[in-house]
Amino acid sequence: MKAEKKMLLYGATGYTGKIIAERAKELNLDFDIPGRDKDKLLSLANKLNVGYHVFDVDDQEGKIAGTFDFKFRDNRIVFVTANLIH
Repeated sequence: MKAEKKMLLYGATGYTGKIIAERAKELNLDFDIPGRDKDKLLSLANKLNVGYHVFDVDDQEGKIAGTFDFKFRDNRIVFVTANLIH
C-alpha cells in the first residue's frame, strides 16, 4: 500500500506560515515543518503536534538541497511561505 503524501510547510514560524500551519492542523492534514530556527520550530511543532526539521541557511556547498531531496523525495508536497532572502 502506498503511503499518504505528507506536506512540508517551510516557513511555518513566520506570520503567514503560522496561519497556514494552524489551518492545516484544523483540517487534519499530515505535515512537518522544516526551517532554520530550531527554537521556533520546536515551539510550533510542540504546539501543533507535528514533526520538524532544521536546515542551515548558509548552504555554500548545496548540502541543504541534497539533504532535503534525500529526506523528502518520496511522495512529499513542499509549500514555501518563507522569504529566503536574508
